[in-house]
Amino acid sequence: VTLRRAGGEESQHALQVPGSAFPGSGRRLQTIPFNDREQEGFYTLIVPPTGPRTRHTTAVFQLDPPPHPYLEQRDLAWGAFHWFNSAAYPNAHQQDTKAQLFESDQTRDVSGGWYDAGDYGRYSVNGAWSVALPLMTWLIQPDALPGEIAPIHAPTEGRPAVLDLAKQELDFLIKMQREDGAVYHKVASAEWPGLDETPQADDRVKTIMPISSTATADFSAVMYLAARAFGQSPLPADRALAEHYRRAADRAYRFLQAYPDLIMIEDRYDNLEYGGPYTDPDDTDERLWTAIARHGFSNEPLSDDLYRQLWDLSGTERMGDAVPDWRHVNFLALFSYLSIPQADPLRKDALLTRIERGFAPLREAQLQNPYGLMYAGEGEEFDWGSNGVIATVGTQLLWLHHLTGNEEWYRAAYDMSHWFFGLNPHGKTWTVGARSYQINHPHFRPMVSGAVDNPEGLLAGGPNSVGLKGDMAAQPLFSLAPMRVYVDDQESWATNEVAINWQAAWASYLSMLTAR
Repeated sequence: VTLRRAGGEESQHALQVPGSAFPGSGRRLQTIPFNDREQEGFYTLIVPPTGPRTRHTTAVFQLDPPPHPYLEQRDLAWGAFHWFNSAAYPNAHQQDTKAQLFESDQTRDVSGGWYDAGDYGRYSVNGAWSVALPLMTWLIQPDALPGEIAPIHAPTEGRPAVLDLAKQELDFLIKMQREDGAVYHKVASAEWPGLDETPQADDRVKTIMPISSTATADFSAVMYLAARAFGQSPLPADRALAEHYRRAADRAYRFLQAYPDLIMIEDRYDNLEYGGPYTDPDDTDERLWTAIARHGFSNEPLSDDLYRQLWDLSGTERMGDAVPDWRHVNFLALFSYLSIPQADPLRKDALLTRIERGFAPLREAQLQNPYGLMYAGEGEEFDWGSNGVIATVGTQLLWLHHLTGNEEWYRAAYDMSHWFFGLNPHGKTWTVGARSYQINHPHFRPMVSGAVDNPEGLLAGGPNSVGLKGDMAAQPLFSLAPMRVYVDDQESWATNEVAINWQAAWASYLSMLTAR
């Protein structure tokens, strides 16, 4: 094949198609190295016919140095949170001001916050996780975050933009806390609204489901992070708000201390789902996270027991998380400690060294991956919301790069970025937009119903080879290689849904990636 730069410079590359397929995509692949192409500009790749079943092919692409091509995408990623906010749709979900407590005649105002995903339910565990990533990024490298987010509902002058955004969900989470400190797991209607129902048309009664220990622990941890972050805001009112968040975190923490056993809701009640279950059989990682987050307000050394737990995790594959998501938050416990300024520097350095050693074999495998990925699920699988997993791993690597100064981790994170912009078996840019190579038909009720036309910047969940949960649009693809189980179809909630958790990872990842 020939690679021609605009202006006439050419180089030749020999192609030899391998005999076996790459297991992730099920395709035989040959990569062409462009690492020596340091000059910016347009290039044309020319592939001649190689047999009776092929034809002459050309492709034109532009080479820009990082991070500039991604700055626009970063801003779109943050601005897209606006379309998860019920305030973006006038008079939507007024019934949330009088949501019904489960099996009770009492009501409670739980209005505000973000729609969790393509539906109109809201879930404390996922909401807390989705705020945690931006707050952690703020605490680790505040200058990585954009100075302005547009559109954003009712911004407060003088408040850092990402804190302004986070406050939308934090205020909702505060409403989900019970007087004794426990936190309700979720609020949703008993049955799913139609895919074509606008936010204004969905007038179903919202039910506040029982408390859980995971919701309470996630709430407590993220409120401690919020207290630290808002305590650094230049606004006096935000410093008072920081104390409010801290008191809420303390109440939740005391509840967890009083009830050390797992408290979890059911997947269904009388065969009704009440939205996604978000159940979790293990709350030890959530409890560890909140204990570490609470340490951010202590001048005492971390207890030997808690440090031993962090030490063990730092030497475990993937920091003890099968995949980093709302159910697996060991990595948040580790990085919460590493973000505490007053933490013991020797202990922090020791943990960072162990974490780097854990990433080293993953990096070696990544360099052999033709798509530049480290992992997107367990083993060779692609998890539900695989794009969120990839973006979260990228965020971890960039946090690690900032904390250690080791450029290898920035390169590892950057290598994964190409997956999101076409280096995948579908040739997709995984964000919602009007172009043919973008996501045109996401599973997102406000868009399907016509309440919003083109919510640019929202990230689709991506390939999902672990379980479709009745997704008939993707079902015919389930026997294919993991990367291939994806369809740009509004009916595919298992592969093409948008959600706040992978949106938070995506926006945080792009922010750190462009902070050069």
